Amino acid sequence: MGRWLSTVFLISLALDEVPRLGVAYGLHTQPRRSEICFNFLGSFPLPHGDDLMLSVSRRRIGPARGPNNDRGHGLKLTARIRDGHLIADLSFAGRWYERGDMLEVCRATRRYALEAADVAPSADQILVERECSTGLLLQVPPALLDRPATPAVRHYHTVLLTGATGFIGSHLLHLLLTRTDARVLCVVRDGPDRPAADRLREAYGWHVPAERLDRYGDRVVVLAGDLAEPGFALDADVHDLLRRDVEAIYHVAGDTRLFGDHASFRRHNVDPVRVLIALAGTGHPKDLHHVSTLAVCGSGPAGGPVLFSEDSLNVGQDFLNEYERSKYEAERLVHEFVAEGGAGFIYRSGNVTGHSVSGRFQRNGGDNRLVQLLRGCVRLGRVPDIGTETVALSPVDIVAEGILEVSRSARLGGGTFHIDTDHRISYEEIFVALRELCCPLERDAAPSFAALFGRYLGEGDEAVALAHFWASRPERNVRYDHSRTRRTLSGLGVEFPASDRAWLRGYLTGLIRAGEFSAPEAGS
Repeated sequence: MGRWLSTVFLISLALDEVPRLGVAYGLHTQPRRSEICFNFLGSFPLPHGDDLMLSVSRRRIGPARGPNNDRGHGLKLTARIRDGHLIADLSFAGRWYERGDMLEVCRATRRYALEAADVAPSADQILVERECSTGLLLQVPPALLDRPATPAVRHYHTVLLTGATGFIGSHLLHLLLTRTDARVLCVVRDGPDRPAADRLREAYGWHVPAERLDRYGDRVVVLAGDLAEPGFALDADVHDLLRRDVEAIYHVAGDTRLFGDHASFRRHNVDPVRVLIALAGTGHPKDLHHVSTLAVCGSGPAGGPVLFSEDSLNVGQDFLNEYERSKYEAERLVHEFVAEGGAGFIYRSGNVTGHSVSGRFQRNGGDNRLVQLLRGCVRLGRVPDIGTETVALSPVDIVAEGILEVSRSARLGGGTFHIDTDHRISYEEIFVALRELCCPLERDAAPSFAALFGRYLGEGDEAVALAHFWASRPERNVRYDHSRTRRTLSGLGVEFPASDRAWLRGYLTGLIRAGEFSAPEAGS
């Protein structure tokens, strides 16, 4: 440790003596090049917290160094943060240094860094490549990030959960109670005629009907508060409890309406993240698990589908509504938290649907976009001729399981994860199942949902008008890449099942019984 601190001190002194912080310094007048260069590139990709709101260029990156750039160094150590991991690259000339000596330098540097961070050492993660990286670290070798799964599990004794009365939140609460021994503190609003504890008990009973919340006793603590209010409307004693006892924060709550003004979404989806980040930095460090949405991709710029992976955030997109914008802004805050040394996890989900076995959907199923499209078809008794068009539907219990298992994996120190199914179901299968459930649907010649609903707008049916609104929304012009998350989930034993006919019937039957579709015999 002493040698490490001495080295840092000497480097700091040397840099203090460099004119203009080294910008264009000594390129042509310095008689001798420096033997050693240190670079820290921070967190990629840009911009996260950049006030300029830069967008990633679509142009090919040119040569890293031109013939007149005389910046060669004997050794170049470059570091950057990637998905919560500190990646360090040591570039050296093979004709000057022995490979074995450089491996020892890498191991020693890693050992000193772990000691300085007070982190227990683990197995070496060192990769030797013959190519010239030039210290840019534009591409991190997958071998450093896609490590084989290990059985190491992260244990939390006390966690804070927001959104416990919601669809994903209820199932995540169930898993926290059944797969861990953690005490779960839930921030829940009091209702106009129902206290917070009763609201949580009712929501849990709906989403997890086979269990009673009371059986877990004092492992579930209800904190009556409001995330849209300053300090969540919690008193000083509760804040002291959170600072002192909480080890991890699961932030699932949010305003998921697709209509509304910017100020409202900011108050419900952005400001609470600021408060939780501040909490995460008090007392002992707290891991932050933030549930987001794949919709942060917005609508990609023209010129072909834009790749949107776990590493993507700003791809030059336009947002289709204020909900998407607010979730994007919230993710930027989490990235800033990570860049400052925090342990932050982001979980993006797509079309979250009914339970993988029962098909049981959320209580407010009528607010779902797919349900609103199907409701328009049932109201008209017609479906468009859209051929093999498909939709991805991710069962809520598997989404919650993916979030929990990633959060518990001690080998994952943070990052962004796409918790979304790799299976798709055709609209034709959905139409067939609806017909079997006594919803008469004729095939229409219309080539799209928008064309079908557009013909009937003049009749003034609100359900058809709403369905037309969603069907007419611009294409996202993005291509999702979930590959890294799927490898991670597979290593953790989490797999999304393919949707079969029995599951589809259960899902749709629940919606019919809830009165979401005004079809004949809907109550049967």
